[in-house]
Amino acid sequence: MPEPISFADDDHALIVKFHHLVTDGWSQRLFWQELEALYTSAPAGLPKLPVQYRSFVEWQRSWLQTTAAETQLGYTAIVSPLDGRMGMRLIDKGNIVHAGDPGGLVVITQVQPIAVIFSVPQDYLQAITAAMKQHPLKVSAYSRDNFTKLGEGTLLLIDNQIDASTGTLRLKASFPNEDDALWPGQFVNARLELAMRNDAVAVPAQVIQRGPNALYAYVVKQDQTVERRMIKVGPVRDGLAVIEEGLAPGERVVVDGQFKLRPGAKVAATMMPDLEKRPAAEKTAERSLQIAP
Repeated sequence: MPEPISFADDDHALIVKFHHLVTDGWSQRLFWQELEALYTSAPAGLPKLPVQYRSFVEWQRSWLQTTAAETQLGYTAIVSPLDGRMGMRLIDKGNIVHAGDPGGLVVITQVQPIAVIFSVPQDYLQAITAAMKQHPLKVSAYSRDNFTKLGEGTLLLIDNQIDASTGTLRLKASFPNEDDALWPGQFVNARLELAMRNDAVAVPAQVIQRGPNALYAYVVKQDQTVERRMIKVGPVRDGLAVIEEGLAPGERVVVDGQFKLRPGAKVAATMMPDLEKRPAAEKTAERSLQIAP
C-alpha cells in the first residue's frame, strides 16, 4: 500500500504517490480517503496537486456520491433474479414479517425455457450416451392422453446414477415453451428420439405372438389362408413394433383373433378402422389389415 499523502511532500514525490494510487489497484474507498484528506487540508484548493489530477479528484467525489445515492435507492425496489411467472402472494398487507422468514413474498417459477424430467429403463443407457455423442437428441412432450403434442425440446443431461429400486434412469430435457403449453408440475409423456429409421416395417404390437422357440406372426397369403412365420422384432413403442426380419412391406398380417387360427386356415380380411385421430407415432401403413377367421 502506498504511503499516506501529505502537503509536506515536494511536488515530485506527490506526483509519484498519486501515480501509485491510480495504477496500483488501490481500493476506491482508500483512494478517496487520501484524496479527501489532501483536498480538505488545503484552504485554497489543491495548490500542490498536479493540474492533471485536479479534475479527477472532483469527478471522483461526484461519482462516489452518485453511486452511494443509487445504492440507497436500489433498496426501495424488489427485483426478481430471473424471468418467470409469479404465483399467489404469500404475504398480505398488514402481515408481520421478519428478515429471516423462509417463505418470502412470492414464488417465481421460470417457464421459458422450462425443464422436463422423465425416466427411461436402464437398458437404454448405452444407446442414449452413444447418440448424445453424435448429435443433440430431440425430446417431444405429449399430453397425458398421448394425443396432443405440447412441444419439442433438447435433452440436457443424464442423471449420474440409476434408481436401483425401479431400474430406471432419470433424464432432463429443456423446452423453449414459447406458447406456455407446458406448465410447472404438469404430468406429460416424453418421447426421446435416438435415431430415425427410414422405410422400416412396422406392425401393431398385437400382431406379434410368442411361440415356444421364437416370436411369430400370422401372415395372410393370396389364397386367403394364413401361415405362421417367424419374425425378428426391433423396438416396440406406443403400440407399434418394428419388424427387422420376417415381414416385407405390403404383406397382410392378422391383428386379432390369432387364438382361433392354425396354419392353412382360411380368413376373411377387413381393413383396420381409421387411425387419423391417433398420434403420428402410432399410425400404421394403409396395408395393415384386421383379420377375422
